Amino acid sequence: MTGDAINLASRLEGIAKDGEIIIGPDTYRQSKGEFTHKIMKPTSVKGKAEPVQLYKVSGIKAQLEPLSKDNERQIYSEMVGRDRELNKLKLQLAKAVDGAGSVVNVMGEAGIGKSRLLAEFRKADALEGTMLLEGKSISIGKNLPFHPIIDLLKHWAKIGDNDSESSVLRKLETSVKSVGREDADEIFPFLATLMGMKLTGHHAERVAGIQGEALERLILKNVRDLLSKASDILPLVLVIDDLHWADSSSIELLESLFRIAESKRILFINIFRPDHSETSEKVRRILKNNLSVYYVEIELEPLDTNYSEKLIGNMLNIEGLSNTLKKKIVKRTGGNPFFIEEVVRSFLDEGAIVKKGGSFQVTEKVDTMNIPYTVNDVLTARIDRLEEETRQLVKNASIIGRNFFRKILLEISTNIAGVDGRLNYLKDIQFIRDRKRLDEIEYLFKHALAQEAAYRSILHEKRKKLHLSVARAIDQIFHERLHEFYGVLAFHYTQAEDWAQAEHYLSRAGEEALKVSASTEALEYYQQALKSYINTQGERANPEHLAKIEKNIALSFYNKGAYLDALPYVEKWLKRHHEAIPTNIFIVVLKLLKSFFCILISLYLPIFRWRRNPSQQDLDIIEMFMRRQQMLSDVDSMKFFTQSIFIAERISKFKPNLVDKSVGRFATLSVTLSWSGISYGLSKKVLEFTKKRIPPGDLLSTGAYQWFSSVHSYMAGS
Repeated sequence: MTGDAINLASRLEGIAKDGEIIIGPDTYRQSKGEFTHKIMKPTSVKGKAEPVQLYKVSGIKAQLEPLSKDNERQIYSEMVGRDRELNKLKLQLAKAVDGAGSVVNVMGEAGIGKSRLLAEFRKADALEGTMLLEGKSISIGKNLPFHPIIDLLKHWAKIGDNDSESSVLRKLETSVKSVGREDADEIFPFLATLMGMKLTGHHAERVAGIQGEALERLILKNVRDLLSKASDILPLVLVIDDLHWADSSSIELLESLFRIAESKRILFINIFRPDHSETSEKVRRILKNNLSVYYVEIELEPLDTNYSEKLIGNMLNIEGLSNTLKKKIVKRTGGNPFFIEEVVRSFLDEGAIVKKGGSFQVTEKVDTMNIPYTVNDVLTARIDRLEEETRQLVKNASIIGRNFFRKILLEISTNIAGVDGRLNYLKDIQFIRDRKRLDEIEYLFKHALAQEAAYRSILHEKRKKLHLSVARAIDQIFHERLHEFYGVLAFHYTQAEDWAQAEHYLSRAGEEALKVSASTEALEYYQQALKSYINTQGERANPEHLAKIEKNIALSFYNKGAYLDALPYVEKWLKRHHEAIPTNIFIVVLKLLKSFFCILISLYLPIFRWRRNPSQQDLDIIEMFMRRQQMLSDVDSMKFFTQSIFIAERISKFKPNLVDKSVGRFATLSVTLSWSGISYGLSKKVLEFTKKRIPPGDLLSTGAYQWFSSVHSYMAGS
């Protein structure tokens, strides 16, 4: 507590007599649910221009909060002031049913009514003949690769969180076959890879060895094919909620998918808060520039005075609520429907409005009610008025996230009695709600702002302990499918400041992200892992472990095509393995001569080379050499030339069948020799040598040979 609050407390200390507790209006609002007070006369206080309303604490209130179902506390209103926006959505739905796709962005500030608009849209009669699929981003989802897309696909395939790994694969494959059996063997492996599933048999063979941009393109192609085929069966309505929290890979994938709306019966609906530059604003910009003919924008504004008053009247349907008070509520809430709703609920919580005989009535307490200045204030006050154990349950749930499963909440709330009864009570007062997801009950805060308010109310040290409890609960409950939760575990362990576990799961999450070519998210995970490891180990850091993380950072940059950023990490890794490019020109020349001599032996006396069995470290070094060579081709032609010589010499040490694509990689030397003009004869010799040694069925090496042969012919003037 700082500033004015401390100054006022100092003044009140001087006013209070021995044994008295005197508080100001802010403290009164926070404590009146748990203490009784006597209202004092407004008092002049030094430093305040106007007299301050003071209160004397007189005792502790009895905890009368019921834990059973209490419909007397529930309020409801028909949607008001959004008919025009709802009709816009319905029009685009009708167009999709008739064969004309579109992309609709529904945007607005928190609490403005985006979710309510979507709820009303779900009631549209025209949805009966369509397939409605929804995916949701979460507040910690920035680094969870493809989270909203995976969420959407899980809903489509009816995959639940209790499904075993084999059941998940079976459900996904069955769903893919229902759309297009003839293409299922092509689409399914890439969808499963996107969703982080472990493949076996011919499905695993289909994606083996594909990574980076190639994997990214194939995932995109097969998601597009799936949606296109599904829309041929039924018009599709795809909803992505809370898009502002999405990860970069999801945004890039969606940007490509939106184009399907040009030719297919697909309606995309994106729901988000504006002013998030890397997500919502990026999507708006792309759609305006590239897809303007098919793009519709719906921006929800605050309700005007008439609609705000109508909303209050609908919720309470009450006589005796003065117009003055209504206007005060409207002015304070600025026409934000959620803020209005929470203020009205606070009147019910305080007993200023009660329900008798099936209708609401005003009590004398209404005259002393203070309306909070922000929606966070009213939410915090509602949380503070809860009975102690129920309040703690809300805080525990907020640590898990806006959506939370009962089994995790139970695991971290063993010191709270009657959890189910308390959850029912929180539903009755409309603080949380539940929904059935397949055969499971999932709870969620009625609004993201409620979860955020509860989370902020937890002291830092307590918050750390709760994050640790959540992480351990996830580890225990989902142990058999833990790879799906690496990103979430990394978040909770980081928030718990358990740096060793955080580094472990950040690295695991990075590996999973690389598998699905989500390079941006992988990079973020690995950079955080490096920071966590250094924070934990300091000077005791293991060089091999550092090298592993640095290699993964290099690969993440490499997959993004950010070669200039990747190169320093590649050089660090190679330096740790004593393979860095020397900086002394004399040493470089000596190494080149040595390597060139070894290459000549490899070509003319191969019996003396191609003999060794490579270690795993040898294979890793060759792989990093190849990646460095590709990077150098874009940024430094001289180093690219020397790197080609070093790679060819390194490869020719080992048995060709033990190094992946060994012969094709050796053939790269032909391009270096012909392009530089050093020796067309030697270039031809490399090509003749490799042609005889390409293993049957090695299509990549065959393709490489044909390309290099073309380059040689062109440079030789043929």
